[in-house]
Amino acid sequence: MSAVLAAMPQPRHTEPRDLPHWSEWLAGQLDPYWRADEWNSETNVFAGSVDNPLTAAYYCRVVRCTAMVEAFNSFCSACEYHRRKEKAEGRADFAETHQPGVRHARQIGKSQFTLAPLSATVRTEILYALQQRDQLKVILVPARIRCLTANLPAGLGSLFDLSPGFLASLEKLQSATFRGLMDQLVRARTEHEGSDPTAGDIWDCRLVGLLAGKGREYRATAGTIDFTGLRQAWLREVTKEYGRQVRPTVIELRFTVQAASIASAALVSRPYGDTPGKLQLADMSTVVDAFRTAANPKTRKPYGDKHRRALLGHWRRFLERARLLGLMEAAATVASFAGLLGPPQRARDTRLTRLRLGLAAVVGGRSHAPARATSW
Repeated sequence: MSAVLAAMPQPRHTEPRDLPHWSEWLAGQLDPYWRADEWNSETNVFAGSVDNPLTAAYYCRVVRCTAMVEAFNSFCSACEYHRRKEKAEGRADFAETHQPGVRHARQIGKSQFTLAPLSATVRTEILYALQQRDQLKVILVPARIRCLTANLPAGLGSLFDLSPGFLASLEKLQSATFRGLMDQLVRARTEHEGSDPTAGDIWDCRLVGLLAGKGREYRATAGTIDFTGLRQAWLREVTKEYGRQVRPTVIELRFTVQAASIASAALVSRPYGDTPGKLQLADMSTVVDAFRTAANPKTRKPYGDKHRRALLGHWRRFLERARLLGLMEAAATVASFAGLLGPPQRARDTRLTRLRLGLAAVVGGRSHAPARATSW
């Protein structure tokens, strides 16, 4: 029996250990060279650079103005004031002809924020979250951090100490920024405490850290992946271990779980559904039949042919990859099923017949009942 199945009754966890203080631990995770041309670790002041594509910092639209603005192709407050004062809103040449005063260049704060007034822990938390968001290519908007820190209660010991109503008090953009920061900190807190976000049967996507989907190069920050629909313990644990090792996107893993749920429902009525080592050809035929008649659990309406073929493809790829990872040692018949399925075909009349004939050749006389030829 594989190590996964042998360890099935045991929850995944890290043994208790003496953990350093949260702030000290988090400070040890910081990159001391982060944005060296923008972040001053001595003064705790951030000054955005127009040369960094991950910073919302730009020069004023007026050619001769050196003031910084937060939105591309916009005017600084002083130039905007003169544009309206001169009633030049409709003048296309204002940006090229306006001559800014000396005080224009002295405008500060548009691309800056300071963390100096905050406690050491809150400062470390914000820095860590910003560094993590950099890895996800999330643009840093100094104004949002500046407004967010201005709204923090005086003497706050940690962002985790904020009341539940704090988020509701923020404007929409600030709220989105705060949630983005906290997503990173919740994941870090889970790691700090030594807990495993994949131990249970319902995974919190923002803790697991899987990418959202194909072409979405950022970690999912909302939603769950529910394995409770997999009623056989062995199938549930193999599917979870597949998610841990392969780390597919959230969308792909959800499709895999959906496909496994169809197979699981079919195996409930089989005599050896809970004993993978005793599964036979007839059991596999029942699983295939379940895909042929699969229906939407919410509407009870049958899935279309295209969606059923897609689900069968997810099931096939899951079995094949799980076999290659050594997760199917206790379910040899199930594992052999993947290779015989082959890539999904468009032909609908003979595909499953060939499948069953192939399975019969592999498992020989082990089947308790002859397989029925079924068209798709």
